[in-house]
Amino acid sequence: MKIGIIGYGIVGAILGYYLSKDSEHEVHVYDIDTYQGTKNAVGIICPWVSQRRNKTWYHIAKEGVKCLHELSCDMNDSSFMIQNGVLLFHENLDRFYTIALDHAKEEPIMGIPQILNQKAMTSLLPPYIKIPNQALFIPGGFQIEGATLLERLKQKSQIQFHQQWAHLTGDCGINGTDFDTICVCAGGFTSDLLDSFDIDSTMQKGMMLTLNDTYQTLPNQPVIMPQGEIDILSRNQVIAIGASHQDVFDSFDVETDVIEKLLLQTKTTIPSIKMDAIDSVMVGVRSVSKDKTPYITQLNKNVFVIAGLGSSGLTTGPYLAYKLSQFILKQDSDPSIFDARRVGEK
Repeated sequence: MKIGIIGYGIVGAILGYYLSKDSEHEVHVYDIDTYQGTKNAVGIICPWVSQRRNKTWYHIAKEGVKCLHELSCDMNDSSFMIQNGVLLFHENLDRFYTIALDHAKEEPIMGIPQILNQKAMTSLLPPYIKIPNQALFIPGGFQIEGATLLERLKQKSQIQFHQQWAHLTGDCGINGTDFDTICVCAGGFTSDLLDSFDIDSTMQKGMMLTLNDTYQTLPNQPVIMPQGEIDILSRNQVIAIGASHQDVFDSFDVETDVIEKLLLQTKTTIPSIKMDAIDSVMVGVRSVSKDKTPYITQLNKNVFVIAGLGSSGLTTGPYLAYKLSQFILKQDSDPSIFDARRVGEK
């Protein structure tokens, strides 16, 4: 089977890995690495304390965690994961602790949730962190380094990579080349690529900050989830802060006002932080659906689309990629994985 994949973010990379395992399949990947969400992301993996009430999202996310562990075992490589747990800083810890305990009964992979006091956290966090009186610790939470994951998957996949813009041609073609099956995993560029379809995908911009070496992280430092939209992670042994969620923007440029908002949210946890502490800013775009639910759909019987991952793509993407790979390989024939409501003709 000749398979074409458009986009080499987390979905395209995992699809390519599984589909190319069988030497009978010829897998071609098209990507130009422009404002790519996964490569520019360091992501927290801890869906069990999410405040989302979307049950479909939660199912995809919790299964995505399992898929990441299975992928790591299958590759015999965990270098893209930092497994130090997650600390939740929140004024209403009791509510989150109750939620976490309920999920832990069904998801042993998350470990046993614990309420830690200041003394217990002192050895886990550097002195520039303002440690609250208490925090919720989720031992099974971890973070993913997007660029490292993509590189490891490329090394272990039998794919043919084409660094070029892709567009659909004919019923099942890419740039004039015919395929038996095509998977569109174009992230934030999904709606541009499929502009002749009414696809449930809009582009969202995200910016992530990496601080200078004044803010080095400890080897055993957990991810921190302060109250608000940011997470405090580690990238190359220094603090990374992210990410913004911009539905309206004029360009892919770095925006000072957005950086200032991210820093303001960070100050409650890192009081000393200032603009001159920033070493670099990463910009990427995501696909967001109307109801914030990731999905798989079909343009026709041979062209599939995975989109709508939003800012949780490193958690939700692995499950959708795995499910679609199994369908294409005829190891899973369940048609319920497809959501026909997400696409129509213009």
